[in-house]
Amino acid sequence: VDGGVQIVAYSGSEVNLNIPATLNDKKVVSIGDYAFAKYDNKTTFKSITVPTSVTSIGKGAFDGCSALTSVNIPSGVKRIEAETFLGCSALGNVTIPYGVNFIGESAFQNCGIYSLIIPCSVKTIKGSAFLGCENLGNIVIPDSVTELGNAFLACSNLKTVVVGNGITSIAQATFDGCTSLESIVLPASLASIGRYNLDGKTNFNNIYFRGTQTQWNAVSIASNNTNTATLTCNYNKKFDVGQHKYSVCETVAPTCVNEGYTLNMCEGCNDVFKTNVTPVTGVHEYNSGAITTPPTCVDKGVKTYFCNVCGAEKTEEVEATGIHTYDDGIVTTNPSCTKEGRIIYSCTVCGDTKPEVLNPTGHTWNSGKTIKQPTFKKTGVNTFTCVVCGTTKTTTIAKLKAAALKKVTKGKKFFKATWKKVAGVDGYQIQYCTSNKFKNKVKGKKQVLKKVTVKMAKTTLKTVKKLKAKKTYYVRIRAYKKINRKNVYSSWSKSKKVKTK
Repeated sequence: VDGGVQIVAYSGSEVNLNIPATLNDKKVVSIGDYAFAKYDNKTTFKSITVPTSVTSIGKGAFDGCSALTSVNIPSGVKRIEAETFLGCSALGNVTIPYGVNFIGESAFQNCGIYSLIIPCSVKTIKGSAFLGCENLGNIVIPDSVTELGNAFLACSNLKTVVVGNGITSIAQATFDGCTSLESIVLPASLASIGRYNLDGKTNFNNIYFRGTQTQWNAVSIASNNTNTATLTCNYNKKFDVGQHKYSVCETVAPTCVNEGYTLNMCEGCNDVFKTNVTPVTGVHEYNSGAITTPPTCVDKGVKTYFCNVCGAEKTEEVEATGIHTYDDGIVTTNPSCTKEGRIIYSCTVCGDTKPEVLNPTGHTWNSGKTIKQPTFKKTGVNTFTCVVCGTTKTTTIAKLKAAALKKVTKGKKFFKATWKKVAGVDGYQIQYCTSNKFKNKVKGKKQVLKKVTVKMAKTTLKTVKKLKAKKTYYVRIRAYKKINRKNVYSSWSKSKKVKTK
């Protein structure tokens, strides 16, 4: 089975039997149901050594081996099946290894067990598991057990019982016939007690209940449980008796207020205890601190540090800043256009003052007045007056600019003249002539000489019509501005020649 060998029977004559670890080069992994119970001379066995390779022991494997005083259960075995050691009356001491999670019905019935530790890996104990074990004096059912049948029926010498916190119900007759019972510890989780458990016990003096009186009042107790035992609620004594398998789960360093320790936890039920306890260090682990009272220009402040572990605090002084916090100031002398003013600032904390000079505001000039118009030959003059103190100033107005033709474009009996706009003038005057001398007669010959006035300063294009076809004209322009009701003209621009179509 499982790639190994199962022992199914025995036909030898050994009294102290060593089961081999291998048979035919295969590992012995299992003992079958009733494997040794079928042996005719099973009552002659005194000891049986089971190899560590075995992980399974079948039902009734050692049933009826009444002379058996010693047997080991390998650590790899997870279940002790029904009737495994039934009737092994000479078997006084059995070690159930950590890792076993199931004890079957009548597994140790009528054994001579006087000492027993149930490991906290066990979750199920079936009915009659320890029925008639008359030598058994004390038993602790670990917190890991959640299913408990009437396992301890007729254990006549059983004196003390501790029932773990995983039990919510005690089955009928679980402790029936335990006539020597003196005390029992019951868990706060208990909800019911079946019949024939707490009565018929002459020396039964104490019931220790881990819950409150209110919780005990809520426990359903069936008939045939009459007794005179004293009830003690809120019982907190801890029982271990070796049922745990501990390993280190955490190492905690000591701090300023707490001890250091190694925490050991049971793999089965999470029960814990501490070892390697070291005293507190008394040395605080302070944070980087925070200003709790800010310093001012003249007063010291406070910086507070807190311990990251216990919250203890310490403080230290923070030097005054020496930096004043001044208000918006009060003007004691207003500045004028040309003279400085004065303002005084006061510290809002200590009252320290400091003066400051206010620069002169400078003149606030009005929009000005032209007292001399500029011409095309001379500059003009503006005068401005300060609206605050009446001081005056004059500025020069640049000479007016002359106009200049950009181009003259020919057309059928007309031409178009374009020019650049000139700032500050009122209009333009275009002159055209059939002679580049711009005279009425040249060498006694009469010439066309005319002027065209453009009265809009923004205009930069003028079409001159009613001219002769295929005639050459010379064109020039000048700007004008009306000053004292009289037009003042700029000089003429350079002329441009055009021939009409």
